[in-house]
Amino acid sequence: KNATLSGNVEATVGRITIEAQSINTKGIVKAGNHILMDATNGGLDINNSIQNVQNGIELYAKNGQVNINNDVTAGEDGLLRIYAELEDQKLSEELVNAVLVNGELTSINGSVDVGAVNGDIDIHNITAEEQMAAVGTKNGNVVIGDISAGTVVLYNHDANNSVQANNVTVSKALVVQSAKPVIEHVDAAPGAKNIIIDITGSGSEVDPEGKITIGSKDENVDWKIANLAVGVAKVYTAGNIDIGNLYVNGNATSEVIAKQRVAIDSLTVKDKVYASGYDYDASIYGTKPEHDDSKAIYFDDKVGSAAISEYSIDFDNLFFGKDAKTQAIKDVINEIKKSKPDVILGTDKGMNLYISDSHNQTSNGKLLHLDNYYYVHNQRYSAEDLSRILADYKAMHTYALYYGDNLGLFKRNNLYELPSNEIVNGQLKNTMVSFILTDAKEEKKNS
Repeated sequence: KNATLSGNVEATVGRITIEAQSINTKGIVKAGNHILMDATNGGLDINNSIQNVQNGIELYAKNGQVNINNDVTAGEDGLLRIYAELEDQKLSEELVNAVLVNGELTSINGSVDVGAVNGDIDIHNITAEEQMAAVGTKNGNVVIGDISAGTVVLYNHDANNSVQANNVTVSKALVVQSAKPVIEHVDAAPGAKNIIIDITGSGSEVDPEGKITIGSKDENVDWKIANLAVGVAKVYTAGNIDIGNLYVNGNATSEVIAKQRVAIDSLTVKDKVYASGYDYDASIYGTKPEHDDSKAIYFDDKVGSAAISEYSIDFDNLFFGKDAKTQAIKDVINEIKKSKPDVILGTDKGMNLYISDSHNQTSNGKLLHLDNYYYVHNQRYSAEDLSRILADYKAMHTYALYYGDNLGLFKRNNLYELPSNEIVNGQLKNTMVSFILTDAKEEKKNS
């Protein structure tokens, strides 16, 4: 039968359990202990607040919508869990939203877990303090206003749908599995230092319309990004940025900007990535390159692959073993923490880029341009250098002709080298005259 609660329901010390085909509450539901509402064959309509002191809150609807028009607050160390099982695809299309929350979901020192088999999930705000907030649907969109937790997990399985959020605040980790994430801003919670990020496509899809901004002005925040697969990404911090795999296939510029170190192990770009660390910037083009104002310009000719995590959440079992869900997500995060980036990715290496200080980079990308007095240590000539040499080719003394006199400075060893020729017993002998610079004098050596 259906259950309608017109007034307030309160159990100061005990628990509240309501089971019916459909449930409709109009008054406040408040308990000192556990709260369970289970709509076994219909919808769950909550029109006033729900709160308890401890041991969590569970709200379930099978073949119906969970519709909440107020705040739900789980007390100390309590798990707040909401599930809608719309197993009929036609039913889910008619209802559109499997879970609709026009209020705030809060767990005090506990986790928040929201899921659906079919249909969209739309939630105003979620707060889980230092614990985990996980929201996902197998077939549908996930739409969230603001979400704050120690660890945030957002996912959907259907590549035709998206995960959307306005503001995401984390102190430990963010895991997103979606072909089309659209996240306006990800920030670190106050006092957070190292934040783990893992954003992968769904199945084998990365939608070029997806976009995400990850940023913090706090100089103590380092972003540790295992995977970042999205159409357009913007990542910035006053600290360091380390990325295992960056895959951006949108038709706009992505940005990776840090006041300190930038390290990208594998990069694949369709349009352009602008990277900067220690104010030494670089532009990486996957399309026709332009001569912009960057100190270094590269062309990405490596063939990388999209970041499809081999530790993807198991959707076949996710919604039919509710207690196993939290552990499954924890397993994903644990694998990210303990594994090396190339183990996590399981993908072919693309172009890399390492900015180690204000004048030094290392990369295997095609170096097109490099400003004077800046270095890409493993590449001696840029494409512009080679073009100038080939346009006016001379076999002898090439370096001196194009880069100054015969005296070359080898900065790392404080060593000057001067090539010269001398006649010994009627034959030409090559001699290298070296000067080692010291504080007091120059010492001349012949070799």
